[in-house]
Amino acid sequence: QAKDAESSAAARIKEVEEDLATKCKDAEDVLAEKEAAARDAETSAAARIKSLEEEVVAATRAASEELAQAKAEAQERKRAKDLANEVEKLGTKLEALQASLDAELQRASDAE
Repeated sequence: QAKDAESSAAARIKEVEEDLATKCKDAEDVLAEKEAAARDAETSAAARIKSLEEEVVAATRAASEELAQAKAEAQERKRAKDLANEVEKLGTKLEALQASLDAELQRASDAE
């Protein structure tokens, strides 16, 4: 009877060990799957971050180019305004010179 109990206990221990080994293997498999999923998520996140960084660089470059173009256009408008003012001043001087010349011609004509 003791041998039967011992044999039964040994069989039960073996069953428990096998069950435990199966559960450990299952847990290792689940862990491996979760680690793989985490690596995939990390790789995907890194790729998305890189893509966003590239978008930021491109947007910054475009904004910088637009700003430079706007500054250049503002300088051109200022130059055009300055030239228009200069032309107006020269026109005024020309009119004064023309009036002076006309007056001189009139005096010369009157003197004859």
